[in-house]
Amino acid sequence: MAPPALRDKVLAMSNSPSDLENWRRIPAMSDISRRLELMDECGIDMQVLATPSPPLDEQFDTKTARDLARFANDELATIVSSHPDRFIGAATLSLRDGEWAAEELTRAVNELDLRGALLYTSVNGRAIDGPEFETLYGTLETLDVPAWLHPERSARRPDYEGESGSKYGLFLVFGWPYETTIAMARLVFSGVMQRHPNLKIISHHAGAMVPRVANRIRSHYQNLPRVDGPDDLQLPPIEYFKRFWIDTVTQGSPSALMSALEVFGAKRMVFASDMPFGTNAGKDFILSEMATLESLPISSEEKEGIWGTNLLSLCGISAKPPSAERSA
Repeated sequence: MAPPALRDKVLAMSNSPSDLENWRRIPAMSDISRRLELMDECGIDMQVLATPSPPLDEQFDTKTARDLARFANDELATIVSSHPDRFIGAATLSLRDGEWAAEELTRAVNELDLRGALLYTSVNGRAIDGPEFETLYGTLETLDVPAWLHPERSARRPDYEGESGSKYGLFLVFGWPYETTIAMARLVFSGVMQRHPNLKIISHHAGAMVPRVANRIRSHYQNLPRVDGPDDLQLPPIEYFKRFWIDTVTQGSPSALMSALEVFGAKRMVFASDMPFGTNAGKDFILSEMATLESLPISSEEKEGIWGTNLLSLCGISAKPPSAERSA
């Protein structure tokens, strides 16, 4: 969600307007009325709002990215407070400085009542498992709110050396799941997931490649638990991967969701749909993800958790609002 005032600021200030085409062309990206209409048409009662990619850190210098992040959080909080039974807000952070990000997260949660934060898998090419982010991860634990982990990889990044950029849309279709998987692995092998056992990170695209290579992780690292990581990893690496939460975005693939459930379990899965992207003004992604979830051979109680109660619990919303059966 790009609040209208934020959208206008970002579009006016950006030096890379082509990267912001989605901010321009998708009505429900900024139009609250259209978004609510789509939700009603699809039977979605509540939704988590976060600013869309690309990250502000990629578009702007440090001071501008910080100012825009604070502005985004203020604007998002206004939208959420106007529709408290329909929206949950996730804070926008500039991650160039982990200490600043922790401070802004604290403000967003304690003063604006946002319920988590959006993280990207890298920060201008820098990994997110460095010591500069320890305070941020500790703050996420202390505040007891989740972070949504979204992939970051642009078309300007070539697939091979000597090329000017990615070809055939590979950066998006294949590169994004790869980036998510690598970020998750870095958080595991650097010891972040061990040092912060109560860290709640929701991995996009149903855990990316991890479900498909879970047995490979188990077998490869069975006798190599450290692999240049900390000397004190206390559990097999796959057990730290299982500490992530995941969403249901698979573009409607039952087999992909079932493999994700096999690794992470239903209690660590939350419904999502990539709204408002996709065809038919974003409706097709929503309906396909809903149909796929309904088709899974799991219990009604597990489905109910995935539809919404898992997320409400993650966000610290103890009482389930009457209309909050499904979230996207």
